[in-house]
Amino acid sequence: MSLPKARLKKKFIEKAKENPLVSSLCRQLGIGRATYYRWLEEDKIFKADFLKAQKIGQLGICDLAESKIISLVKSEKENVAFGAAKFILHNNSPAYKDFSLSHQRLKYEQRIKHLENENKEIINNALDKIEVIFRDFSKQTEEELPTDKSEPNQT
Repeated sequence: MSLPKARLKKKFIEKAKENPLVSSLCRQLGIGRATYYRWLEEDKIFKADFLKAQKIGQLGICDLAESKIISLVKSEKENVAFGAAKFILHNNSPAYKDFSLSHQRLKYEQRIKHLENENKEIINNALDKIEVIFRDFSKQTEEELPTDKSEPNQT
């Protein structure tokens, strides 16, 4: 026996405060995603109420995740604690966020400099090879030229 549509919508909104994932809510209540999208389109009040409830659910999930990360800072495992601390500082402290950005910039600048040097080396090697080829070609053409330097025949 299924719930009347109005009660089902109300239940959908209530559950969204705990779980903001639409596909999960649809599965829990036994409705298709197409039904959910039809409700959004047809019922503006449902849409507004659901979006508010979904936002509450998202904030709750974020709060839970933050709590988990904070508890990881106190972990016995040093690498876990360090990773959690780094995450918190990077995402909450402008000083560390700016440091991270400048660190990334420095890494990219170093990579660019390395590539520039690598390209210079490739170009210089190519120029050296061209010079050798040109020198060899010049020697060949000099050898092929006639040695008689007399003036050409005039007729």
